[in-house]
Amino acid sequence: MIDALALLPLEDVIEGMRYLKTVIPPEAEELLMYSDRTYVSGSLQQPVAMPSDALVPLIMRHTSPMFAPHLWNVHDATMNNNARTNNICEGWNNKFFNLVGHYHPSIWRVIEWFQLEEAIVSTIIKQDAVGNPPQRRRSTPSSRGGTRAPQWTTAVNQLRSVSAQRSPGENGRV
Repeated sequence: MIDALALLPLEDVIEGMRYLKTVIPPEAEELLMYSDRTYVSGSLQQPVAMPSDALVPLIMRHTSPMFAPHLWNVHDATMNNNARTNNICEGWNNKFFNLVGHYHPSIWRVIEWFQLEEAIVSTIIKQDAVGNPPQRRRSTPSSRGGTRAPQWTTAVNQLRSVSAQRSPGENGRV
């Protein structure tokens, strides 16, 4: 249930956390409180240590969550059919490792790799400019003999549908 907060519109995340606090089983309450402090509401902290015998009123300050909702909320990305992860970066890192062959290459090896990559990309751009676009490496469902959409496409469509149908107060929920 907690992970569903990522699919709510950004302005409804706090309200969604309030709702979860009313329905969460007691066994998961500690996890929910941690999630609320770290990802949604932040926490209250005493700014300075006070002597135990001081008669000074207790002053608390609100601290922001470590990872604010705008950093992890994927509602807009889901609705606009944009990437919800940084998998493109992971793909680049994987390609970089495979081409360079080291996790920590020397600067000279990196420069050599960048020159090679620039030559490849430049060639692809020139081929595309003369009407010869590069061949896609991934196979499409129809080229495999099937007509079914890939599972991830179905999952994305389901997420978009759930995010679009959700509205405040619907089914008694936030």
